[in-house]
Amino acid sequence: MDFAHCYLDGNADAVEFCPHDSFHHILAASTYTLQEGDQPTRSGSISLFNVNADVGSLDLIHRVETAGIFDIKWNPVGGNVGRLLAQADADGYLRIHRLDNSVDGSEVLDGNADAVEFCPHDSFHHILAASTYTLQEGDQPTRSGSISLFNVNADVGSLDLIHRVETAGIFDIKWNPVGGNVGRLLAQADADGYLRIHRLDNSVDGSEVLGILKEISGEHVSSSMCLCLDWNPSATSISVGLSDGSVSVISLLESQVHAVQEWKAHEFELWATSFDIQQPQLVYTGSDDCKFSCWDLRDGPSKLAFQNSKVHKMGVCCIAKSPSDPYTLLTGSYDEYLRVWDVRSISKPINESSICLGGGVWRIKHHPFVPGFVLAACMHNGFAVVNIKADQAEVIEMYSNHGSLAYGADWHRGDLCHKSTKKSTVVATCSFYDKLLRIWMPECDLTT
Repeated sequence: MDFAHCYLDGNADAVEFCPHDSFHHILAASTYTLQEGDQPTRSGSISLFNVNADVGSLDLIHRVETAGIFDIKWNPVGGNVGRLLAQADADGYLRIHRLDNSVDGSEVLDGNADAVEFCPHDSFHHILAASTYTLQEGDQPTRSGSISLFNVNADVGSLDLIHRVETAGIFDIKWNPVGGNVGRLLAQADADGYLRIHRLDNSVDGSEVLGILKEISGEHVSSSMCLCLDWNPSATSISVGLSDGSVSVISLLESQVHAVQEWKAHEFELWATSFDIQQPQLVYTGSDDCKFSCWDLRDGPSKLAFQNSKVHKMGVCCIAKSPSDPYTLLTGSYDEYLRVWDVRSISKPINESSICLGGGVWRIKHHPFVPGFVLAACMHNGFAVVNIKADQAEVIEMYSNHGSLAYGADWHRGDLCHKSTKKSTVVATCSFYDKLLRIWMPECDLTT
């Protein structure tokens, strides 16, 4: 009975399952290819696959280019030297490779990548959504986009595309928060001025629960572009920031959406909008006009609770209220600073501290269950893991394996993973012009 197959990049000559505990699912396959001619060459490769014996899947997770290989073998179990794979090759070399327990998968998307979001809902933590925005310039410019769903195996670092939806150019996506009674919904803010809602439906492949997206509703919010969005905690309303500086609040009732309020909040593009998690009647906004504002939805049109125009030296890109501390809020700006705010007095928030991250702070994400840890997308300076303790922020790790603007970032919702003696969490990041999506695991220990 055949389960799965895969064509390699050369002439296949050896396969070896890893004999070491916790890595029995890893299969190594080697190749040898002779290129004849005046100067013949003998090239090869070793490919690592994740084999799921229950459902018969065979997923490529890593490949190493080598000289032409005649034989490979894993070291036997029992020694104290780790997991080693030896190769005998055409160049007369014996080479030894170590199998590390690392998570680092990547995928090139079909457009310029700008947002990534892990699904927060139970049984779907392995689902990752990634969105794109691509401008085709010309006499009649078009803005196209897509949402891609991936199945992420955090244990082995595999990233498998399972579904893709073509859309207008997307600026932001967000899953609805856990706890409402509306199912698993993904909202998109797009260049056509629409807020669209997609439902994540079950799709079963063997014993694995995957998913597909189905658009269930949409609202043409404005003739301006929709740049950002946020759900309120009960998933009954969505705030949307617009390119003309306005903000719109959209209600969601039985899969139907309609605008409840809209007002001119800022002078220029509104890049950040965020509900207060603990006080959902409050909405924070940030804009290219360098202003950081808060609005009280109980007064319609919404009443300005505060506006700070002095602290940020350039546009405000992102706002994130702490899920664990009701008085702490973070902002990110083009001026390259991540700022920590005390919003205990909502009329007079205090900027307690700030830290320069070396690039415009486009996105900030609090860790879903480890207080104080923040993941930041820093545009020209890659990605940062920041620890906030006692109102002070410290960079504890930088990640620079992207070659373009760092835009999208999110934490996986699964349990902490062991990496050597440390515990960490898988993250997803994406960069714009090189269309690159990556999953990786920070080196730092998130328990200290």
